[in-house]
Amino acid sequence: MRRTIRFSKRMRRWLEMAAYLALAFAMLGVRAAAQGASASNGQAFVVVVNADNPITAIDRDELSRMFLKRVATWPNGSAAEPVDLPAAEPSRIAFSKVVHKKPVNAVRAFWQQQIFSGRDVPPAEESTEANVVSWVSTHVGGVGYVSSTLNLAAGVKIIDVQGVKP
Repeated sequence: MRRTIRFSKRMRRWLEMAAYLALAFAMLGVRAAAQGASASNGQAFVVVVNADNPITAIDRDELSRMFLKRVATWPNGSAAEPVDLPAAEPSRIAFSKVVHKKPVNAVRAFWQQQIFSGRDVPPAEESTEANVVSWVSTHVGGVGYVSSTLNLAAGVKIIDVQGVKP
């Protein structure tokens, strides 16, 4: 026997509002994903390291492991010091999609698990791309990413990321 559930007017309005909100959030998620995809297709970011670092190229997988702190050193043995941008920055959205092959929220969830379990903390985070460049220039093992249109200051250089389709 099938049972019919009757809701009051107030409950129906609340359910309709919840459905509209769910739809709105879903649409925002699709829009953010589309923006990240368009940013990554045009290589919207470059990877920068300290000018004294002898590295000229790095494999995408190795770079991802470095930013997830699964690798703590450069191939020459010096300490790697990654620095991130805030989650809403277009360069970070593109970097996460291209290098980690995950959306920013998935990477943030990874770090929440690491923090909660006491394993590790995420890389340092700088509020602007100019601050990332400054930070990398003052840390010999520093590595970060910035917009490909940013004018770089002395003390940093761009390295190639291998394994990334242009």
